[in-house]
Amino acid sequence: MWVPWAGSADGNAHVIDLRPGRECGRLGWAGHSGGDSSDAWSGLAAYLHEISRALYDGGGVSEMYPYLTWDGQLWWELGENCQFLNGDPLIPAPMGLG
Repeated sequence: MWVPWAGSADGNAHVIDLRPGRECGRLGWAGHSGGDSSDAWSGLAAYLHEISRALYDGGGVSEMYPYLTWDGQLWWELGENCQFLNGDPLIPAPMGLG
């Protein structure tokens, strides 16, 4: 009863847990060997708030940091000091409203 709504480059799925009980609505990860929502957000709104905060104020979300690729695509990478993706430069994502 997990609804996948996003994925990672390593094949894991970001899921919304719809199992009955206290955890219903929590976000978590599901991979080939099972899933986990123990270190997740209480819901999609809380997660999107964290994303917008990271893009506006700077910083990361669960150790993932936003960057722009050479062609202007948004890319999230583990760590705040990444400089390259497949040999192409990464630029820390813009912050604030300009």
